[in-house]
Amino acid sequence: MSYKYRIATLLPEKALTAAGTELINLNLSDLISKIQVTVKATSVGTATSDHPAAMIQNIQVIDGSTVLANLSGKEAQIFSYFQNGKFPYNFVTDLSGQIAIATADIDFGEFLWDQKYAFDPTKYVNPQLKITHNIKAVDASATTGTVEAHAYLQKAGTAVPIGHLMPREFATWGPTASGSTQNIMLPVDKLIRKIAVTAWNPGQVPEAVVSHIRMDENMDSAVPVDIDTFYWNEEMDALLWRVNEFGILTGSASARACYFASTKEIAVQAMQTAVTDIVCTATIPVVEPISHTDVAAHSVQCEVSGWRPHGGIIIPFGYADDPAAWYDPTGVQNLRLRLTAGAGYSGATVAVVLDQIMKY
Repeated sequence: MSYKYRIATLLPEKALTAAGTELINLNLSDLISKIQVTVKATSVGTATSDHPAAMIQNIQVIDGSTVLANLSGKEAQIFSYFQNGKFPYNFVTDLSGQIAIATADIDFGEFLWDQKYAFDPTKYVNPQLKITHNIKAVDASATTGTVEAHAYLQKAGTAVPIGHLMPREFATWGPTASGSTQNIMLPVDKLIRKIAVTAWNPGQVPEAVVSHIRMDENMDSAVPVDIDTFYWNEEMDALLWRVNEFGILTGSASARACYFASTKEIAVQAMQTAVTDIVCTATIPVVEPISHTDVAAHSVQCEVSGWRPHGGIIIPFGYADDPAAWYDPTGVQNLRLRLTAGAGYSGATVAVVLDQIMKY
């Protein structure tokens, strides 16, 4: 019996020693439901400077000058978390010899093997996957790592998709003061399935970075979105599972920072190798990055959980699997998104990420 679904290797595991970019031709006849990128780096014991997802600096799917998908590793993980209800796999470590791992997905359908929405390479002239990576983003002294990419495929002819999801970072903003605002004019040429506002800042929850989000049509003739982010994030938390990540850390007698994805209501469960060890004392409430103090002679194995990974604030439009419920800007001349900075703005870079529909 012939296959219907398969997983193909787009980029075999490639050794890395420094930052770089990979360009892969998507010369496939099968439909692509999802692309997954994995980057790994061997720790040399340096305290981490970011989450492993930072090693995946950018994933793009392009067709010449046309950008069909464009996400950082962190943005891709935020979207995957909301779409699939669970967080992508990461392995967090700063222990010499251990390997930090990050995975990031580009989803082209409402779910894996979606029959209605999938990326059809034959609809484009020269589709390519572009991966920008940096193994030193987590451990500044790392000198060895790997990158690889895979595609989840459905055999051509077994479905006739009408288009694919088009996730992309659309705009960024550096707030200058608490209460400052930024107006962003959104595109009105395609359906919008959801919007993510990434508001990560060390030591802050995302609602302290961006306190209010408002979207209006035609200069306030209608207001589809008008939310206080503290309230909204609590509502969204109730729809999702807590983020869980595993890590092995270097024991330290003085406070040592380590980056996990969660930014709200962070819980740490940890153990060391001797019953007399004092495990992971930290300031309560725990903030990102986690600062832990333990017995220096022994490594720490831990599970860290929480909400709002990478400072993501998600605004969905209706049911994720019901295109009729998504935001349709037909007839709208001006679609304005207004962000308001909160008290935790200082030093933050805020991004607006759109999930739209590209129809064939």
